[in-house]
Amino acid sequence: MINRKFPVTGNESKLIGRSNILDEILTAITKPVPDRIQVVGPRYSGKTVVLEKLKEIVSSEGSTGYSCVLLWDLGHSTPKNDLEFLSQFATNLSEAIKDKYPDYSDHLKSSKDTFQQDIAEVLDALNDDTQILVIFDGFDKALSSDKLTRNLWDQLRS
Repeated sequence: MINRKFPVTGNESKLIGRSNILDEILTAITKPVPDRIQVVGPRYSGKTVVLEKLKEIVSSEGSTGYSCVLLWDLGHSTPKNDLEFLSQFATNLSEAIKDKYPDYSDHLKSSKDTFQQDIAEVLDALNDDTQILVIFDGFDKALSSDKLTRNLWDQLRS
């Protein structure tokens, strides 16, 4: 019989020994001017587990200042071009805000060819009322793709 220190059971991973990392992330994103952070590590080191726990904490606590959280796994559904990226981003953002902002969610769902403009409009409109935490998991795969343009990354930063 194998006696593993950290046995893998079921589909749900547990956050073991990562509370200090999670605390550092929470501190960085809850400052008056939040940091943009990166979670970097080797494959199977628990990056996704930390990000999922971060989403759970921010979604359940009202003290973080974020009313909505979007966790988007780019590693398993990497967009093939800028339009596909913006389309998926609009869809995922719509899903993340649907409970608290159904009108804006519907606006994003009805978007066809003006994804960038519609995303910008929704984020501008919500900017005064709320903060939305966007977490890109597997961002390195999208970033290393030669199909997504630098212009897209510049637009995301702004």
